[in-house]
Amino acid sequence: MSAYCVGKYLWPELVGKDGKYAVATIDRENPSVKAMIVLEGSVVTQDFRCDRVWVWVNAHGIVKRVPFNSSWFSVVYVFLGKRSSWPELLGKQGQVAEVTIKKENPYLDAIIVEEGFVVPLDYHEDRVWIWVNKRGIVIKVPLIGKSSWPELVGKGGKVAEQIIERENPLVDAIIVEEGTIVPVNVVPQCDRVWVWVNNYGIVTRVPVIGKSSWPELVGKEGTVAEETIEREKPLVDAIIVDKNATVTPDFRCDRVWVWVNTSGIVVKVPTIG
Repeated sequence: MSAYCVGKYLWPELVGKDGKYAVATIDRENPSVKAMIVLEGSVVTQDFRCDRVWVWVNAHGIVKRVPFNSSWFSVVYVFLGKRSSWPELLGKQGQVAEVTIKKENPYLDAIIVEEGFVVPLDYHEDRVWIWVNKRGIVIKVPLIGKSSWPELVGKGGKVAEQIIERENPLVDAIIVEEGTIVPVNVVPQCDRVWVWVNNYGIVTRVPVIGKSSWPELVGKEGTVAEETIEREKPLVDAIIVDKNATVTPDFRCDRVWVWVNTSGIVVKVPTIG
């Protein structure tokens, strides 16, 4: 760890224990940090500090999340050192995605949410929303952290940039003036947020990590789907393929397979990948 962050930084064994017991344990095992009990649902500061550990408890005072040192280093080590997104789970069953994520990183809380539901906009390093349609199919890339910032429309671009990167350190926020042509050679990144501003530097669109699937195009003509996708995301290449075709297994952020039947009708949800 860094020279500023010392000692034990993670206490998975305290989940399910009494909060006060957890605080005493943490303070004893790492005197350089201060453990603080926080009730689930509370709003806390979003900064990262080496000398602080949030102990999240339910109404009964029982620890509900893995307590860990809130320094950025430990976040990287514990969470990003493993995985922060699961693009290969697009199109899979939500429950399969949940099991996969928890198996790969037991410190994460994978939560299935049906599209259209309103979820908290706060950022938690240990939470992954799994967005599914009414059939329970994953329609967005499951990832750690906040993915959209509607509250920033009308704010200054530089302020928005700072807020986005503070609330989700996994993404790179880039300010772009309306009318600018974004170079194609920077496409292959799924962790980017464009912050579109007018000539006064004010945010004009909702900053978002980006649309990654088009469930509404199932049953449409393949050519219509292709045009729709490339209109909505000009930096993406939509490619029509037969439903039985074999395609390359690699993942690309600038590509969408449009799977069609012999009549040219879309039969699978087009997704980035």
